Amino acid sequence: MRPPVRFARRHIPIRLLSPLFISSSYYYAYRYLPYDGPVCGGVTENGCELRWMDVPTEDNDGSTPQCVEFCPQQQ
Repeated sequence: MRPPVRFARRHIPIRLLSPLFISSSYYYAYRYLPYDGPVCGGVTENGCELRWMDVPTEDNDGSTPQCVEFCPQQQ
């Protein structure tokens, strides 16, 4: 008997996520992180924001919750 197949949904490219406006600065989506909701939040040691949010999938069949790191634009 074959094990059940797990389907992994692919999220849209990170550059397509809208930036966040926090304290008069724009924060841009930098990367997806493999963290669950309860630990995905706050500010990282490099000044980036972690957000637990629904992210659209590439095949337009909805969205799934995902941890996203948003960082200020570097000069």
